[in-house]
Amino acid sequence: MTPDLIKNLEHAVAGVLDVVAGLDSRSAHRATLKSVLRKLRITRELSSLYYICVAGSQSAGKTRLVRELYNLNGEDEWLVDNQGRGERVPVFILEKDVTAPYAVGVRYKPGPDGREEEPLEKDDFRRIISAYDVNDDYLFTKLYVPKRYFSAQSFGLVLLPGYEMLNRDNAEWQGLMRHTLIHSLGSVLVTDRTRIADNAQVKILADLKSKYFPDRKPVIAVTKTEALESQQIEDLTATVADVFEVPGHELDRVVCTGVGADDYRKNGPATSWTL
Repeated sequence: MTPDLIKNLEHAVAGVLDVVAGLDSRSAHRATLKSVLRKLRITRELSSLYYICVAGSQSAGKTRLVRELYNLNGEDEWLVDNQGRGERVPVFILEKDVTAPYAVGVRYKPGPDGREEEPLEKDDFRRIISAYDVNDDYLFTKLYVPKRYFSAQSFGLVLLPGYEMLNRDNAEWQGLMRHTLIHSLGSVLVTDRTRIADNAQVKILADLKSKYFPDRKPVIAVTKTEALESQQIEDLTATVADVFEVPGHELDRVVCTGVGADDYRKNGPATSWTL
């Protein structure tokens, strides 16, 4: 399906949404239509550029990993760590010829100037990504950052909400997260060594792996390893490779990461990222 065709479908759904908004007796359908519209717009975004999703369970270190990659630190951070539930709406991260990061919200329909994207202050940006609100005119957000890794502006990352087992309370935003995960070009799966040893977390990781990575070969980023020695890195890499069924000739897909300025050990089979 081409981006133009998806855009035509979006316009059709948006037209129905505008009609339903004026009919109190039919307003219960608004949430369903907005959900469809959000998925269509995200599908168009994913089909227009090459996105690599950053996925994993809650509090695995996804946000910290992205923040450290792009040096989004300081007192006024755009992406903030969350020990519980963090993002509930995907955040698209794109490199651009800018000197400082800035965020935009992608609107459900163009503003007066005809643009879909509208600049956001940090507080509004955080509000949108942390609360799945079907009534919000913003479907998702983009965070533009200074160029660092990609030579072309056709590649980006998409930071996904934490993966949870589905239930009635999380079905809407988890469904959106899964939709984005499926349609992303590539994947970075984030975990840490405590999750590999936790039975409840292992079940979540197994569910994620079996349903969404059976035919993919994601990079597996193991966070919080900055204090480990070389032998510990090797042992952890072997454990992660066993859990995720990574063959011996593909151990370079297991990447141990951390934060700070320490010079990480690089003697093991895993490649260490010093962020």
